[in-house]
Amino acid sequence: MSRKYASQLALEINPSAIYRILVVCVGVLSLIGIILILDDYPLYGLISFLFLFIYLTAVWAQNRAMLLQCMQDGSWQLQCAGVTSILELSSKSVITPVLSILKFKTRSGKAFHVPLFMDSVDNESYRRLRVKIKVEGIKPVTHDKIM
Repeated sequence: MSRKYASQLALEINPSAIYRILVVCVGVLSLIGIILILDDYPLYGLISFLFLFIYLTAVWAQNRAMLLQCMQDGSWQLQCAGVTSILELSSKSVITPVLSILKFKTRSGKAFHVPLFMDSVDNESYRRLRVKIKVEGIKPVTHDKIM
């Protein structure tokens, strides 16, 4: 027996402060490692710094506002930067009280991940997401089934 909700689950995902703090911590630790090798290997240190800067810039840019909605048929609709995608939630998603990593697959089979920290959405929406997944479970995507 499946429970039906009075209203459709819609998550307005905002940029997360926790995510940004983690990115800064990883960047600082990596920068310390690069500084330690600069004396012995200056060229490798400069190249590493360049790659670190590019990587952190790309990761920082991924922390943006999105709208995630669960549709009546069990699929999910994601709106981000003016682009709307229809996705299927994978059974390999991880849901915890602080962090949820929602793994999706597009209809073409491409994997898509949405890290969702508890400060990205309001408490009630985050609780509803966790309850929905716990009660209804995550239906395996056709690509996840073992034949």
